Amino acid sequence: MGSCGAIGGMSFGMTAASYIDPVASGLVQQSSGTWSGVTMFVSLPTPTHAASTLVLIIAGNTTVPTPSGWTLREAQVNWMGHYLFTRSGGSNNWSIPTANGVGTWYVVEVGNAIYGSSVSANESWDYGEYATPSLVPSAGNCLLLASIASGTDTNIVRTLSGWTGGFVEVADICNPTGDYPMQGVAMLSGTGDGIASFSTSATFSSLSVGRSAIITALTL
Repeated sequence: MGSCGAIGGMSFGMTAASYIDPVASGLVQQSSGTWSGVTMFVSLPTPTHAASTLVLIIAGNTTVPTPSGWTLREAQVNWMGHYLFTRSGGSNNWSIPTANGVGTWYVVEVGNAIYGSSVSANESWDYGEYATPSLVPSAGNCLLLASIASGTDTNIVRTLSGWTGGFVEVADICNPTGDYPMQGVAMLSGTGDGIASFSTSATFSSLSVGRSAIITALTL
């Protein structure tokens, strides 16, 4: 595993962190929520900086076409859809069309960062734990984001706990309708050497089907 450290000395809640220096490297602000229907409304608390990179992670029981202005980086579609999109900063709210369904979203602004790399995976049987694939980021400082998601046919609200590998949970969201899609998101600040890999796993509060995971590294 690669080396890691604290994420700017900040503590994280489950929805949004406070806004900090927009030209600094690292986490600036974040937010999360749910949607139902054919339009997802995503927003951050304050305007974003042009030098920032924005990351949007969506997990739901439907498909989501690539939103205008965003770039698709990862997509897993099995029991549910699980997507990773990125874009440059400059705006802080978006109306995103989707196929009819329900789901969850998480968005974060990272200052002076560029997208590096990402990997994803899925499986579709009942189990209580899931892990991301291993990711080898480029050499240098990076911020890693991991999302572990699931759907269920048991109508049970689920959470995630026990993140491994030093990852710190920053969001844990479940939409209590339809297939009860949910996701947890965790972060780690790391230093890549082009050889060492990073990954994390977490445990669901109850058995989940249609699990999927995405991990990405932003170069700082």
